[in-house]
Amino acid sequence: MPSTVLVCMPVVSVERPSLALGLLKPVLEQGGIATSIFNAHLHYLEWIGAKDYQFLDRRSAASLCGEFVFAKAAFGAAGDVADFAKMLRRTEPSLSVDEQAELEAILARLRASAPGFIDWVADQVLAQHPRIVGCTSSFQQQVASLALLRRIRELAPDVVSVMGGANMETVMGHAAHRRFPWLDVAVSGEAEDTVVPLFRALLDHGAAIPAELAPHGVMVPAHRSQGYRTEARSGDFERHSVASLQGLPGPDFDSYFRDLAVSRFAASIDATIPVELSRGCWWGERSHCTFCGLNGGAMTYRARDPGEAEVLFAEVAGRYATRRFEVVDNILAMDYFDTLLKSETFLARKYGIFFETKSNLKEHHVARLAAAGVNAIQPGIESLHSDILKLMKKGVTAMVNIRLLRLCAEYQIYVAWAFITDFPGERDECYSEMAAMIPRLAHIRPGSMVSLRYDRFSPYFRDAMSHGLDLVPAPSYAEIYPCDPDEVAEHAYFFTRRGENAGGMSVIRQPRADRPGLEAFRVAMLDWALLWKERGGAALTATPREAGAVIHDTRPGFGGEHVLDSTEAALLDLLRDGVSQKPGSPAYAAIGEPALVAGALARLDRLGLVLAVDGQWLSLACRPNPVPREWISPFGRFVPPEAGRPQLAQAVVA
Repeated sequence: MPSTVLVCMPVVSVERPSLALGLLKPVLEQGGIATSIFNAHLHYLEWIGAKDYQFLDRRSAASLCGEFVFAKAAFGAAGDVADFAKMLRRTEPSLSVDEQAELEAILARLRASAPGFIDWVADQVLAQHPRIVGCTSSFQQQVASLALLRRIRELAPDVVSVMGGANMETVMGHAAHRRFPWLDVAVSGEAEDTVVPLFRALLDHGAAIPAELAPHGVMVPAHRSQGYRTEARSGDFERHSVASLQGLPGPDFDSYFRDLAVSRFAASIDATIPVELSRGCWWGERSHCTFCGLNGGAMTYRARDPGEAEVLFAEVAGRYATRRFEVVDNILAMDYFDTLLKSETFLARKYGIFFETKSNLKEHHVARLAAAGVNAIQPGIESLHSDILKLMKKGVTAMVNIRLLRLCAEYQIYVAWAFITDFPGERDECYSEMAAMIPRLAHIRPGSMVSLRYDRFSPYFRDAMSHGLDLVPAPSYAEIYPCDPDEVAEHAYFFTRRGENAGGMSVIRQPRADRPGLEAFRVAMLDWALLWKERGGAALTATPREAGAVIHDTRPGFGGEHVLDSTEAALLDLLRDGVSQKPGSPAYAAIGEPALVAGALARLDRLGLVLAVDGQWLSLACRPNPVPREWISPFGRFVPPEAGRPQLAQAVVA
């Protein structure tokens, strides 16, 4: 029997195992602590069925719908179902449920079934006779985890309860530990190098563990009376970071795949493997993006050695017979382009991989990604206007972002991206200028459109007053936590401006009469999204031929077949990386005389083959795909047979 059971509670996606628990299990077992993982999120799918699980899983994180469902089981009281349903309809205009009564019925049904599920999970976990039960908590797992640990305390008072994860960092972990006495241990931050000595001490002392035996970033019952530790430099409650990822074991997902194999929904779940190659953000170390609340207090970038990363991929692929990987890193290490992504043995394995990257990638970077099987990226493209990007401190321009979108279209790399609106200090004219661009970009897969969300740990949150912000917890929290408003704020990760709805929501369906520029942009975005949803998009390609090129164009408002002469084709090629709009730019000298260049440029502009942005001309036409290859989706999917498989573009019009 294991001495420790680690639990992944709902609500999280069922198409991937818990990386946090998968990483901790081998560390504990190497330390001689027998450990098992209980995949409660898979069992919750069995408990409530596919339709209701998808209803919860498709809600935005800031709606906290999954948290509300388990609140009564956790705290004995929770907000009114009708009130929460009304708030949900205000904050999520994309909600597919048409009637208020239907939405209330769904929420009431799910909340009524939650205590029974908690009882069942507690029984299953305690049947293993553990001495420690630990839960991981990110986004919408907090309340279900607290409900489970409370029930375990009632049934088995001597079992030590532990929680960690993003929801437990610093003040949030302190609030949960201080306020909920059935939670014995709160772990703030990373734990691979502290979990073994911590759990050994818990096995020796139980919940009576002395405060001095608690590692850095760990809160134990003794701290409630003796006082909680804070960081000397910042004054924040402790958060622990692992100094290096080198030598850490690969994840153990055996229990997930065993449970998935016997699930009645096994045929509907295409699982993907989450892999971690780095932590922190090398860009954030230099310039923290104003809206980013990731990493808590651990922005310091730490990446695995490229050779170790390659071995990790190979071992996990062999163990689980997969080529599909979602890399969870905040940002791709740039030295991987010349190491991991260039390795012949790595290339030969033909993986399908997702990475998060920065958007200032050049063509040789994108070509390297494509050759290495990186079929999808999230490059942090949150706007196509340089003034707004400056407000974000992204360190890139609109031209750089558009160039990357075109390059990824050429190399058949799917780009996950979104416009974020309503930044403090943004000019409405920026949106009308972007709206004018969109018809020329119709051949590029659109991003979604969401409102700015204020996250804990972001510069906007940490320095709200200097940005003119009066931030309060997202309205959902008050319906979940039985606390005073000031105490509710301690549990919150998502915040909003006072009097506004929660951010991070799709706003493509919300008219903005107060902002004519933003409204024009919204309408243009909706047309762009519907083009891809209903017609599969558009094409704009430039195929070289002797003494020129042939343009194939299906964009609405442009369209047609055009023949470019040699000067026009050479100019279009020159503008692939962007060239100054100044007629006297030396770059144009290789094309021909100024008058010849001016005439060619005027025709390219009339045909919509180039875009004037940031004082530069940028080519928009795609070359024929230079690297024909197998396209393996790195993303997992849960699609019950009756639901039909969603298209990648549909999310942008939700």
